[in-house]
Amino acid sequence: MTVWPWLILLLVIAAAVIWNLKVTARWRGGSLSAEAVTTARRQVRRAWVLLAGTTIVLVGIIISPLPGPGFSILGPIGLALIATEFVWAQRLRAVMMDRTAGLRDAADRIAARSSKWLVVPIVLGYWAAIGVVALYDPIPHEILWPMSSILFAPIFLWAYRTWRGPKPAKANSTTEHAKPQAPERG
Repeated sequence: MTVWPWLILLLVIAAAVIWNLKVTARWRGGSLSAEAVTTARRQVRRAWVLLAGTTIVLVGIIISPLPGPGFSILGPIGLALIATEFVWAQRLRAVMMDRTAGLRDAADRIAARSSKWLVVPIVLGYWAAIGVVALYDPIPHEILWPMSSILFAPIFLWAYRTWRGPKPAKANSTTEHAKPQAPERG
């Protein structure tokens, strides 16, 4: 893969940042203020986050026909990275979280009853079974590996929740963390 498209993209980002600084300096009377530098830094960070998150998502899409989880793991990671800086990605992530609430609850219930020692054999067994299907079944690999990646998502969620352990219970801030009141002196 050639690096020219990435270099061109980085040059465009750098040119946009420099142009932004010059316009801001001209608007402010010729001197760069701390606010302009802070704004430029924030925009450079946003550009890098967008570039990194998009790259992760695209790599997930590109490797999805290969053996392994691919997009089902890299897609949400890239989206979560982009959501740290962009409202549209935060909304998309919130919609995805709402639509998968039932799956996450089921994974939590099963993970609460599962041993951590089951995670590795089940994950390896799943991918070994897919490997056997790939060897002996005439399903095209361009279909088999992406489908197995999609079907692996609930197993991955269960494995993650099992390996992580139970979530700590949220404490009620009004009852458990309230400071005892000293008796009033009258």
